[in-house]
Amino acid sequence: ISSDGRVANWIMSKNELKMEPVMFLKLVNNVKDDPEETSLSGLAGGCCFDFNKAESQEHLFIVGTEEGNIHACSKAYSGQYQGTYEGHHMAV
Repeated sequence: ISSDGRVANWIMSKNELKMEPVMFLKLVNNVKDDPEETSLSGLAGGCCFDFNKAESQEHLFIVGTEEGNIHACSKAYSGQYQGTYEGHHMAV
């Protein structure tokens, strides 16, 4: 996980370390109907992550961001979040 918005899988093989992108952390726009608010686009900075320990669900993981959100993610659906949990106003 990285503050540049990328989640990667690092693979060590023989004398080489390879990076395989898992997903990009997209910013979540919390602005609903207020035209005065500026809509943000880009990538969210990742701070922490944890994988599900259950054998049948080891493809699931959560990511904490600098924006204060926690995202439920899946390696099988790398283009979208499975869920977003709000509640923090600073980095998680």
